[in-house]
Amino acid sequence: MIKLDNLELVNIDYNNKEHLNFLKDLILSKDMNYLWDLSDKDLYNNLNDGKYIVLNDKKDKVGYLNVSDVVEGRLGNTVSIYYAIKEEFRGNGYGSKLVSEVNDWLFNNKEVDYVIAQVDVKNIHSNYTLSKAGMEILTQDDEYITFGKKNK
Repeated sequence: MIKLDNLELVNIDYNNKEHLNFLKDLILSKDMNYLWDLSDKDLYNNLNDGKYIVLNDKKDKVGYLNVSDVVEGRLGNTVSIYYAIKEEFRGNGYGSKLVSEVNDWLFNNKEVDYVIAQVDVKNIHSNYTLSKAGMEILTQDDEYITFGKKNK
């Protein structure tokens, strides 16, 4: 478990049916199911280390976070993040809190120069969330925007 300022990250327990059912429901929600085409068997195979369930201060499961391993690249030591907020909790600032707090945690606890996140150009809400969390546009094409935040 990682305690952030306002949120907690709990490592996914693949033997915990409650964790797996939460993830399956999140993945299969109406506005996210285009991202994955996973059977129950694939769910177990595609979710691995560096992945967390996000809890709010009331211990509600509000989302999911994937943090990549540190990769050495042209920006230095880089971590990629991907997050999803459960539909019923959207619009409450959880996404921007999560991204901001995770960035701070990574910069303070890992040797990370940059945190990046890539989103679909059409995903206006995530684009806003990443900007609100202090990330800046690094690259953009017709399909994706790559946001980044540099360690101070």
